[in-house]
Amino acid sequence: NACAWLTKDEKKMYYYLNYARLDPQGFCKKFVMPRLKNDSGNVYKITLIDYLMEMRPRNAIKPDKLQYENAKCHAESSGKSGYVGHNRQTKDCKTAFRGECCAYGNSDPLAVVMQLLIDSSVPSLGHRYICLGWYETAGISSAPHKSYGTNVVMDFR
Repeated sequence: NACAWLTKDEKKMYYYLNYARLDPQGFCKKFVMPRLKNDSGNVYKITLIDYLMEMRPRNAIKPDKLQYENAKCHAESSGKSGYVGHNRQTKDCKTAFRGECCAYGNSDPLAVVMQLLIDSSVPSLGHRYICLGWYETAGISSAPHKSYGTNVVMDFR
């Protein structure tokens, strides 16, 4: 079974991430625009709509076992200690990625992808640009988090 190391929810995160990358306008109309009805003053959602509606399709992100192991190590060690951020908490966790996204508090796969794409209160919009950037592979891992209930790490190459 391809990608047997991934949980059902981790596979769904690839699905939604790749949906946004392969069909940005379709993703926007189906998932982003309906959420704007109740929140039309949110500049982060408005700029995401603009970005997706103008974006050309990107390549699909393929799962990568090594990146997954690196992401899993960071998600698990961060979760156990309650850490929030990108710095590795143990020497065992490798940093072989070119872009990384960390999300906290959501376990629903679509909610995780939406959180990173909206990138609320992140002026650089770094998570949005990484998720929709010219990467080929990624490792996506979800783990319990002491403070937020759950956290997801996505390591891109």
